[in-house]
Amino acid sequence: MIVTEFFEDLPSEYKSVELIDIKGAYQIRYNFEDNEAYQTTDDHLIIVIGKNNFLPQKITYSSISAGKKQVHQINLEKIAINSDVSSKISEKSKLIKDYSWIEKETKNKQSKYVDTVFPKMVLPNLKTQKEYQFKKGKITLIDFWATWCGPCIKSFPKVEELHNEYKERINIIGVVLENRKSALELIKKSEITYMNLLGTNKTLEEYDIQSLPAYFLIDKEGIIKKYYTGLNLDTIRKDINSLLKEE
Repeated sequence: MIVTEFFEDLPSEYKSVELIDIKGAYQIRYNFEDNEAYQTTDDHLIIVIGKNNFLPQKITYSSISAGKKQVHQINLEKIAINSDVSSKISEKSKLIKDYSWIEKETKNKQSKYVDTVFPKMVLPNLKTQKEYQFKKGKITLIDFWATWCGPCIKSFPKVEELHNEYKERINIIGVVLENRKSALELIKKSEITYMNLLGTNKTLEEYDIQSLPAYFLIDKEGIIKKYYTGLNLDTIRKDINSLLKEE
């Protein structure tokens, strides 16, 4: 049972917790503090646990961000439990001592654009509404986000940190996918200083974006070197440093 990815972006502290006895199961509800800076309210996590085996059946994370409700849910079925360990690890290791590890060559399948020239991008500046066209010549990180995306908003401080740390050497460009008014309010409250462009849902299709937040790391020749989804800012920093060393 692997559900750790679901919890990675949740707050580490909760305001209150409730235990509710429902038919055939227990429901545990964790309530989190509202976040005025990111306009997040009614932030809570619900875990449904079976009474017979005390294993989770359903996990639901819900919140209202910038006036829009977002819900992430996992239904757990066919849960398998490991059988009792019948021998020590040291004994098992003897059985594989004559085997060697064979590296398998794999390719990044997250985006069809990795290792290709970044597709032409011409979008209006979110603040000025003047048309901006992406140009090569400098390492660039492009951050795709939306006003209803909680993890996107949560990543703002770290992206801003990257901008302040590398602003003399790289470009950081945000692309928000809808709702200019809400986006401007969020950027102002979050004190974001890097440039943001205004995209549409068509932008998602054009750049093969499957989930948010999503990031393209592009070298100075305009080649997409990496594609990331979720909160991978520490990994992104390492990859930026690697590209800078190659210059």
